[in-house]
Amino acid sequence: MAMASRSGATSMPAARKSRSTPMAPATCLARTTFFGHVVFHPQWFPDTEYFQNCDLSEVKTLGTLHGAAMADFIRTRRKDNCYMHSEDDNTILEWLSADPSGIAFLGVAYFKLHSGDLVVVKIASDRTKGTKDTLDALIAPSHNSLLDGSYSEFTRNLYMHVDNDAWAKTRDFLQFGFSTDGQDAVEELGYLFPNAALVAKMRQRIEQGGNSQADYISVQPGSCERGTGLVKTPFVNQFGTGKIAYTCEACVPGKFKDNNESVAC
Repeated sequence: MAMASRSGATSMPAARKSRSTPMAPATCLARTTFFGHVVFHPQWFPDTEYFQNCDLSEVKTLGTLHGAAMADFIRTRRKDNCYMHSEDDNTILEWLSADPSGIAFLGVAYFKLHSGDLVVVKIASDRTKGTKDTLDALIAPSHNSLLDGSYSEFTRNLYMHVDNDAWAKTRDFLQFGFSTDGQDAVEELGYLFPNAALVAKMRQRIEQGGNSQADYISVQPGSCERGTGLVKTPFVNQFGTGKIAYTCEACVPGKFKDNNESVAC
């Protein structure tokens, strides 16, 4: 991810003195909370002003507007310092272009496509002081800073999990992904490719077929459909460890469950 704004690097403590509108993908509470605490620290805002969501009806209205009409709505009708969200990166880019005080985080691949219209905001790992006051180095997102971890606040790893019994079905795909052609395709799409040491490690793991000693963790399903109930079956796995298998099975005659809860009939 890359922090970006329309008008350049922003000093976060100055956000309240001028209008500052956070924008980000999705309505996910975890993302909203993360953005609020990392980018707009609570100490910079009174409780009554801190990082509120924009009115949903306003966000929906904005989704129907474009160009001058959208810019006028943002300037005159939208509440200051509120969180605007959209699942569409193009919408976020359009909002940023119309709002001089807008700031958002976007995927690096998407940022690269529109780098001529946006300015990266350098950030520090300081959780107390803003970019204006911190003594920490301010780091911009780049291939090197993302891979070495120095640009850490908006970096996350994506993992591929493979069932040990499914390697025959997935090995060819993973081998291509970590081949020269596969890594070229990753770079062409604007994503980051891992360094040579990590690629070599992943190729070795794929060749070995993952971790043959991996133990399974039994997980209870979050729900069982109406007419089915949760069944717990004890068993001993290949390592001699006692486990419980959780399944949703049809209720036996004489019993019924009229909801989707993960409970017995």
